[in-house]
Amino acid sequence: MLIRPATPADFARINQIYAQARDFMVRAGNPTQWAGGYPQQAMLDDDVARGNLYVCVSEPADLSLPGAEGAAAPSSPADESAVAPSSPGDEIPAGGRIDAVFYFAVEEDATYARIDDGAWLNDEPYGVVHRIAVAQGTRGLGTHCILWALDRARQLGAGGGLRIDTHAQNAPMHGLLAKLGFTTCGTIYTYDGSPRTAYQHL
Repeated sequence: MLIRPATPADFARINQIYAQARDFMVRAGNPTQWAGGYPQQAMLDDDVARGNLYVCVSEPADLSLPGAEGAAAPSSPADESAVAPSSPGDEIPAGGRIDAVFYFAVEEDATYARIDDGAWLNDEPYGVVHRIAVAQGTRGLGTHCILWALDRARQLGAGGGLRIDTHAQNAPMHGLLAKLGFTTCGTIYTYDGSPRTAYQHL
């Protein structure tokens, strides 16, 4: 599997994964986290322009084949933040296929300045992951992407490791982060004021 920065040429597949992930969230009892067509195209355009949107490309020889049962986040629905069911025409091309997308950067996230009901593990610079979604029929991609981001943050000198947040109803993501050893730190609030459970891994 290869992780690389996304380009505008990737938007058709990226938007397909996000659209199907939104549908999965609704069916999984989490209808509000990505309501209203989130993430909007303007946001994704900005992410790509800043070099902060990444895609995970499955090689043709990978076992991550369309049509496989299960898959929600790294390796099962209990392992991912969002899932996109595969659909006809999703055959893996010779150069591989995009099967996961996420935002990553080492930066000060404004929504992380305030945290209630707890505290961050430290105040060192940190990496962040947002908007992670994987295609259904894959195995381990959620885990792969988050561990890649954690390792990349460390490589860039982020002593705060990786921070991430998710909706209280996003059981798959909570399960994934617990499995990967993230610590629950408290509650942060998104730009619209809605609460999210905050996690950190040093």
